[in-house]
Amino acid sequence: MKLLFCSYAAMLLAAWPLAGGNVSYVVLQDSEEDSLVRVSADCKTITTIANGAAGVGLAVDAAGNYVVAAKSSLLRVTPSGVVTTIATAPEDAEWSTVAVAGSGDLIVADGKLPVVWRISPDGMSVLKAANYGGLTYPSGGRHVAVIVDASGDYLVLEEGNHRVGVIGLVTEFYRITPAGVVKEIALKGVRAPMNPVSIVSDGVGGFLIAGDVPGVDGVFRLAPDGLVTKFAELSNRHSIFCVVRNSETGDLVIAVGFERSLLRIRSDDRKDGTLAAGGKLLFPTAIVAEASK
Repeated sequence: MKLLFCSYAAMLLAAWPLAGGNVSYVVLQDSEEDSLVRVSADCKTITTIANGAAGVGLAVDAAGNYVVAAKSSLLRVTPSGVVTTIATAPEDAEWSTVAVAGSGDLIVADGKLPVVWRISPDGMSVLKAANYGGLTYPSGGRHVAVIVDASGDYLVLEEGNHRVGVIGLVTEFYRITPAGVVKEIALKGVRAPMNPVSIVSDGVGGFLIAGDVPGVDGVFRLAPDGLVTKFAELSNRHSIFCVVRNSETGDLVIAVGFERSLLRIRSDDRKDGTLAAGGKLLFPTAIVAEASK
């Protein structure tokens, strides 16, 4: 059975600039206990925001509420920890990752179907925004990430098809307009991670994705035209990763599900080190950064 961690769209950095010491990290876990926890700027304190909101994808809406992709539903969690259901997924869907559009609509990528869903903030409208060319995973667990770019288009990375002449699965990259026009963008350069579950802005017009390729774990830069380059290597890590970027310092913080830990990659030397591990970090699946309150 495949396990999903982190929703790229899931993987959002709050829109305001973050000073190095004025940021905390909100971590989603696929656990009913300590579903959402806050890790302090120095990573020495972990406090519970909410229980009962287990999920695999996380975003923050314009009001500062947390939006959780919980596979069978989409949840809203207030900063004080009140959990409500926004909408329920159709039986044949698995809502795995979520991003917030400028309109406030919630853009959800599916872990079963090659579908992007558009859900109104109040949950009254649930629409298939587009079908694209991926495979169907009847049992769920597709590795998929989604982000809304500056133009308002939805960018989707997914665990793709077997292709002639290529060993293993090939990651696929799609640009989808709000009107539902789908364009596949061919990936080139180094091989992209096979399990894309996290995508964030790199601050200079491109994106960062984290995961593994055969024999190598790391963070990769993805250009809008599909060029993939290596950004940083992760030493001796064997898992699926969720990444968030501090827009002020350029440092990355990565949640590692199997290791129950947070890592940091500094922008100056691009080497990783452990920030926090264990305790209330039960099984991280997504992470966002926000200004300390």
